[in-house]
Amino acid sequence: MAILRRLRLVPRPWRVLLLAAVALGAAVLLLALPPIRQGPRYYVFPDDRTILGIPYFWNVISNLPFAVVGAAGLAAFARRPPPLRPAVGALFAGVFLTAFGSAWYHLAPSAGRLLFDRLPMTVAFAAVFTLVVADRIDPRAARPAWLAAAIALAAASALAWYWTGDLRPYVFVQGTLLLTVPLILLLFPGREIDGARLVAALALYLVAKVLEKYDDQVYDALGQLVSGHALKHLAAAWACWQLHRAAVAPAARPSYGQVHERAAPLHHLER
Repeated sequence: MAILRRLRLVPRPWRVLLLAAVALGAAVLLLALPPIRQGPRYYVFPDDRTILGIPYFWNVISNLPFAVVGAAGLAAFARRPPPLRPAVGALFAGVFLTAFGSAWYHLAPSAGRLLFDRLPMTVAFAAVFTLVVADRIDPRAARPAWLAAAIALAAASALAWYWTGDLRPYVFVQGTLLLTVPLILLLFPGREIDGARLVAALALYLVAKVLEKYDDQVYDALGQLVSGHALKHLAAAWACWQLHRAAVAPAARPSYGQVHERAAPLHHLER
């Protein structure tokens, strides 16, 4: 905690500059790499069983939790402070639509269908980033215009992959989120969003990526009962539930407007 307090005593502009440097460094690194292609093996899943007439049954049905979490978030986002509502709504709209985009993709895996799996996820990625920045750095980041710009840029990364076959823009969106959000949590105190839940969400998302990477190995290790990819969906949905608890559940805290109104002068005085 002492280290955390010291980090937050660093002049605010320097902390913001560090975040920008990390994002810029990630962009430069990716540009220095050759194009990253989506190999044909990506569309092959070890668990291709058809059950109840549904191909890739478990990979399809395991998307249901996204719909549940997304619907819960959409039903409750009006409880959040007005400045955060658009971003919270966009987050859970993205989660809800991911259930359908991902299920449709897994019924017949292909590049064309994968685009509609990834587009809703980019909405959620952009909304999470916007929420964290607005809660901990500058509430103006959650304004509809900034939110729309973030979503457009994130969605463009998926479209760029689809049109060019190069995954680097999409990797940049995910990688920047995973790099900068922990830094923001360390460097800036929060107002409304539960930081511990955000950390749990990030950890679960990393678990999901590992399960995706070792899909075949998990499937064999579990006696071909369930694959790593289906478990990936469950881990990612659990991460989204942690986001729900972080962004929607804490209703007993002071209103965002009151907290920000008191803190605003300190932001201008901070050196």
